[in-house]
Amino acid sequence: ICFLLNTMENNEENNEEIAYTSLNKSRAKRRTSTPMTPIHQPFRSARRGLLTPTSSRRRRRSLRQSTLNQTVEASLKTFSAKDVVNVSWRLFRVSALHNFQSGQTQLRRMERSLQTTFQANMSMGRGIAVEVPETEMRSNGLVNIDIALKPELRGCDRDGNAVDITVTKLASNSDEKDTVIGRAVLCSVGIGELVPCKPPPHGFTHLPLLLMKASASVSKTVVNWLQETFDCGVNGLEFQDEDLRWIATEWACADESDDDMAQRPLSLHYRVTGLEGMSSITYAVQPHSIRSIQQALLDKMKGDERDEENSYAQLLQSIEAHFQNEFKIKISSLSLTRIGTFVAYAGKDGRLKLMPVPGNREEESLLVLKYLTYMTTRPTT
Repeated sequence: ICFLLNTMENNEENNEEIAYTSLNKSRAKRRTSTPMTPIHQPFRSARRGLLTPTSSRRRRRSLRQSTLNQTVEASLKTFSAKDVVNVSWRLFRVSALHNFQSGQTQLRRMERSLQTTFQANMSMGRGIAVEVPETEMRSNGLVNIDIALKPELRGCDRDGNAVDITVTKLASNSDEKDTVIGRAVLCSVGIGELVPCKPPPHGFTHLPLLLMKASASVSKTVVNWLQETFDCGVNGLEFQDEDLRWIATEWACADESDDDMAQRPLSLHYRVTGLEGMSSITYAVQPHSIRSIQQALLDKMKGDERDEENSYAQLLQSIEAHFQNEFKIKISSLSLTRIGTFVAYAGKDGRLKLMPVPGNREEESLLVLKYLTYMTTRPTT
């Protein structure tokens, strides 16, 4: 059963009452609030929303944070999200690549190597395949590999160029069209700025985030090739509850002045266990309602910086408290498995889809990739 709710109409008195009730509850339970990781402060500094720090707080930023923001602004001028948005990705964590070189000659050599790997797998045990002319490849319905650099998928100058791998199944005759059956993007967005990550040793390249769009068999072939060719480890990347809550709060809604394209509701999907007839609850909150709650929370803070930090946890607490008051179901005790914001949809199983946003908000996609890069480099628990 799904609850799809358009909550809290533009009634300021009602919104403030809801926020105030949840605020008192959250203060009484402050020890159980969602913990803030070291990555969150730089993200707050870069975010331009209702919960952005005030100008007085900007003046008190450290030199490191100021340098970060300057680098972020410089990178945004050349960033293009058109190649990664509107695609459902599976996320992977990749260790440092050994002997990875990005020259054109090396890229062509990698294409031939991966193509040979696919041919060997398709030969079904008939031995190691050799290079096949393109005309013969087409007649046998084999694949073609294209590997290209994506310098726009970076967060700063110290990041390596992203690598885009495209796997195309060639048509067997002229009446058919070639079909893209897999795509993988290796990237490092802001790794040198956002996390205290040591640079890799000489001879190693750090592209820790892998975005994969392919079937299970194609994904397995690409992952195995990466591990064998560059002596690296590739593991699935999953979102923790803290990650989903942070993304849901940080990108809860667009600004009121933004284009209609960005005015998407905040969607929270909870898994229900032990209750017959109900397996999940989906809770959708419209952007204008979220902005009203955000403003009500900030008004209650009255400039207290410590409470303003806690307002991040209190936003979702307020929304969950409203649901509990209306339907007598304590969704805060359920497992949050999927979230949808105006810039991205993310699932606990490590799936992500960046949504199209207006041109003036393309930096939001870059910031999401920055957070994903942080997730790949933090210590595992």
